[in-house]
Amino acid sequence: MNETVIVHSPGVAQWLNLAIAQSMGIAANIDFPSPDSFIWKQFNTILSDLPEQNPFNIMSMTWHIMKILPECLV
Repeated sequence: MNETVIVHSPGVAQWLNLAIAQSMGIAANIDFPSPDSFIWKQFNTILSDLPEQNPFNIMSMTWHIMKILPECLV
């Protein structure tokens, strides 16, 4: 079973992984999800009718914002 450590960025995940490996000699079976992906995964576990991918992830939201941005600049 994997251990889960919630982190706010991929850089922190990499740093923690290296620090754990240096301290313990090895770092294995550790997941480092961001808070939003962790919560979405929990929702998917509990609620079966949700889409597999979070529609509110950074890439999706970027395109939504780009779509409405011209209207906001007028």
